[in-house]
Amino acid sequence: MYGLTLDNVSNWKPIVATLSAGRRTTVRIVADKLPAKDYLHAVKNISVVADVMLELIDSYAEPLYTVEEAVAKAKDYITCLKPFVKIWEVGNELGGIDWTSPLHPEKTARRSELCGSQDNKPARSPSC
Repeated sequence: MYGLTLDNVSNWKPIVATLSAGRRTTVRIVADKLPAKDYLHAVKNISVVADVMLELIDSYAEPLYTVEEAVAKAKDYITCLKPFVKIWEVGNELGGIDWTSPLHPEKTARRSELCGSQDNKPARSPSC
């Protein structure tokens, strides 16, 4: 798998132009604490030229969410972006309980259930 990570897609047009010039790759998009609709145009257009992997909550932001907020965010993103996302990164740096939160495993499991039930591929990234 070839890919790149984007933590900002506000200027997505040059990203799409660059990606369309090469071989199809996977683009991992790190979602901030914004509603899914704020990502719709970027994700939709990037998905035309690349496979999109969307990271729902990065490990640094994990402590900012309750279990209920993490699940609500996952539902919002799945509802809005499902047609354009090939892989859902439901857990990031799973070994990082020291810097994420004690509820990180529960939040990841709940997001995984949601994404797995949507005929999408849930992915988990271990701590490196």
